[in-house]
Formats: sequence, structure tokens, C-alpha cells
Amino acid sequence: MHGWRARIAIIIAHSNTTIEPEFNRLAPAGVSIHASRVPVGPISAQGLATDNRYIDSAAKLLSDLNARVIAYACNAANVVAGQDAELAQAKRISRIARAPAVTASAALLEALTALKVRRVAFATPYPPDLSESNHAYWTACGIEVLRTGGVNLGGSREPVEPLSSAPISKVGIQAPEMAYNLARSAFDERAEAVAVIGCNLRTIEVAARFEADFGVPFLSSNLALFWAALQVAGVSEPVTGYGTLLERRPQLGWMRIPRFQRSPTDIK
Repeated sequence: MHGWRARIAIIIAHSNTTIEPEFNRLAPAGVSIHASRVPVGPISAQGLATDNRYIDSAAKLLSDLNARVIAYACNAANVVAGQDAELAQAKRISRIARAPAVTASAALLEALTALKVRRVAFATPYPPDLSESNHAYWTACGIEVLRTGGVNLGGSREPVEPLSSAPISKVGIQAPEMAYNLARSAFDERAEAVAVIGCNLRTIEVAARFEADFGVPFLSSNLALFWAALQVAGVSEPVTGYGTLLERRPQLGWMRIPRFQRSPTDIK
């Protein structure tokens, strides 16, 4: 049976081509990944106002999986909505899906807290308005944002052969070296960690390499979300080769993740 240790369910943007391969690559034996998609507009503060009905529908579709955790993988939407709306959304997803729910931004905050990190250099593939929202979000969380570096890959889609009739996000077609270069451009000697934002950006393959080169933890939306999902699911073994967070497996503080108590009727 797939997921005999834990099933991790994820709600992802319709154009995301990265998080499923990354989660499946990271998953320990007995952990399975199951996704549901929602439509998302262009990568901008205005375009990311996803209708909650789509998210509710995705959560409902995942509710029969008996998943140990639901991960909502749209970091940009989180920072645009703000902490209060993000927490309310996680609670709603949890209620509908009958499982604990964690958002990408909450997972990253939990990871920074678990690693005792406060001074962070951020890198994003976002346009300026969304990078500003990202800066404001993390400042409100009590994080000292030393720098926000990046490149604007937002607001556009481009066709990719052989799927020329099915355009996908420019973020999703970038090689992992893009994440390394983004992190390098954002790096600050005062930083206690570097965080690369974006659930559609390939990051896991360069995490260990960046840490070896710069001597600080390399975090990303997907690494943090997967770490938090494993913690919530009760799978505690280290995942080696992908950086400090998954190798050390620091304990989750449950600061921004709503707890969920399963009832006997939820166990199938």
C-alpha cells in the first residue's frame, strides 16, 4: 500500500511543475505524495487573489485520502494575503480536508524559528510588487530582512517544447542553478540563513552545494514545506543530501500551524 507510513497531500497552483517531483524525490520510504490543483492568476499581487472556492474544492477532493497532513503550496499567495488571512485559510483547509494543514510561508517561519534564525537574506523570482509584499510579510513576522534579491520571472507564461500548446510558468522551467544564483545574489555576510521563495522554483538540488560554499543554511519554500509536513505527519528520520533543515530535522514549534485532533470517524 502506498503511504503506509504517511500520506502527504498538497494543494498546488495549476501551473506548478516542480513541487511534485521535488516532494517525491525527498520522500522517505513509506511516505507518498498526492496533489490537487487550483487555478492561479499571473504572478503578481493582484493576480494571486485565488478564489477560496477553488481551494475549498481541492481540500474536499483530498479529504478521502486519510492524509496525515495537507500542505498548501503557494508561498506568493500567503505573503499577499498576510498572516491573519493565511492562518484562517489553513484552519479552513484543515476543517474541510480533516487533517492538519500547513502553508508554505508558515512552514518557512517554523523552519527559521526551529533553526534559531532571525537575520535572513531572501531571494525571489517575483516582480517588484510581490517582492515588496514578501519583505513586508517577513518583517511583520519578526524576521530581519537583510536583503531581498531576485529576478522578475512573474506575470508570464511561455510555451515549452514538446508541449508548445500548453504554456507553463517561466519559473517552473528554470534549472536548479537559477536558485543557486538567486541565493548568491541575495547573500549578505550578516545573514544567518538564505531563503529562496517560490514553490515552482527548483531548489532542492543546490541546497547542500550552497551551504558548503557559503556556510549558512539554505532554505526554500519547498524544503521548508516538506520538512514541516514530515514533522506534522510524525516521520522523524533525517533526509540527507538536501541541506541542514532536512538533515538536522529540528523540532516543529507549532507557532503558525493550526493543530488538528482526529476523531475516530476520520480514521479509515
